[in-house]
Amino acid sequence: MKKKSARWHLTIIIGVILIFCALRTYEKMRILGFSFIPNATRQVWIIETEIKFTANKNQPVNVTLSVPKPSRNLQIFKEEDNSASLKYDYKQLNDSNLRQLQWTKKSTSGKQLLYYKMYVYNIFKGGIRNTKDLNFNCKKPAWEGVKLQTAKSIIAEIKQKTSSDGEFTKNIITEFVLKPRSNKVKFLLPEQNITTRVKIETARKVLALNNIETALVFALDLNNENRSQSPILYLAFKDGNSILYANMLDINTYKLAENLLIFSSNTDYLVDITGGNNSRTSYAISKQDFDLNTLLSQQAKSQFANSLFTFSVYNLPISEQNTFKKLSVLPLAILMLVVMRNLVGIQGMGTFTPILISMVFLETKLLPGLIIFITVLTIGLLIRTYFSKLNLLLVPRISAVVIVVITIMQFISTLSYKFAFYEGLKVTFFPLIIFAWIIERSSIIWEEEGAEKTIKQIIFCLLTAIASYYIISNVFISHAMYVFNELNLIILILIMLIGSYSGYRLTELYRFRSFFKEHNNDN
Repeated sequence: MKKKSARWHLTIIIGVILIFCALRTYEKMRILGFSFIPNATRQVWIIETEIKFTANKNQPVNVTLSVPKPSRNLQIFKEEDNSASLKYDYKQLNDSNLRQLQWTKKSTSGKQLLYYKMYVYNIFKGGIRNTKDLNFNCKKPAWEGVKLQTAKSIIAEIKQKTSSDGEFTKNIITEFVLKPRSNKVKFLLPEQNITTRVKIETARKVLALNNIETALVFALDLNNENRSQSPILYLAFKDGNSILYANMLDINTYKLAENLLIFSSNTDYLVDITGGNNSRTSYAISKQDFDLNTLLSQQAKSQFANSLFTFSVYNLPISEQNTFKKLSVLPLAILMLVVMRNLVGIQGMGTFTPILISMVFLETKLLPGLIIFITVLTIGLLIRTYFSKLNLLLVPRISAVVIVVITIMQFISTLSYKFAFYEGLKVTFFPLIIFAWIIERSSIIWEEEGAEKTIKQIIFCLLTAIASYYIISNVFISHAMYVFNELNLIILILIMLIGSYSGYRLTELYRFRSFFKEHNNDN
């Protein structure tokens, strides 16, 4: 491939990789909620629902519970129920506007307790809300005669005092829910069991006569961590281009509170039971801090099926994820090694030997690892020097060195255990063949180029290994490289760019410094 063509190929590859990395990083940060901060936690709300009722004898039971739908702001981490232990058939009913859970049983009797728990969290700051699809309707009542005329009279009286549909709706709600009831309002309400729900339903009928659409919204206050609470009932209505929410607990408030979980906005009842009576539904809320990576791992398995996240390592089993956590940071150590060799010009024992040694340091810790490495290497070099005087052939000589290294490692382990230096027991983490290869390579360089050259290469190898150790052991770096593993492609770009560099290395500039001085003096 010609040089100019190779440059164009490299430029195109770099451009494609940069675009992919930018899109992938944006998706992870803005859509999936990943963080560059290690050990980040997310506050999770645990909502526990208990449905108690008495089943009719020898009749089929059907229980339907409306629950929140996942949205951009609302993520469901985990769900639990006790349907299996009670031998109920359980399934989820989903459509574009509503999410419901359904428990069914062909025959049962007596007291029943259905249990459902969900773990939810919010990706972004602010209250958890899910009000995208409100079930606005305008169901006109089947009133006739005096009742219909009374309702129209109430509408006419309030219309005279208001100038907009929003004000009219507020006044109707106030008349039926807040104020002492007038005779006309009393006439429209039933004589007994006048609950807040009955009053608001009657107000909705009057509003429907004036062609005003409303929607019921059931919400839970996430700040209220009482053992048992009932949903807050809101009546949503339109005021021009905006939507107002009348809080039935505080009629003077027409907006949603912060940290409010919308449990349902598309049905008139949260729980619907057939085949049972004396029902009671209660909710309990608690908060916990969960590890963000755990949340995202669970989220990957259940959501974003059409996202690039489907191909994330978070879909792998935990054991494989732990392996990739260690591997994902190696490209950065490799980049450092490439910089040291191709830009600085430092030579070590083998290409990737320093990285292998640094990975061992992760297990042994740095100082004990250095002590073990230097001890084994020194003893091994002394014995290898003696082998060279015996004029052994290459393969037998290396095999003998391997056996010697094994013996040295056994001796160090035994001695360390005897003197309670338990870090010395980790000598087995060092790759046996790498040790033997370094000893053999050092001996050959010693014989061919002298002790100074050998010691320099060993020192450079250890310095590179130490630098790699600090890179791969850094918590922030390892977290970022694992979570945002597309950064490895950026490292790939840098390595490719360094690979195309053919200029002087820093050590070469130092070697030829006298030449450059003479050249400058001549000019």
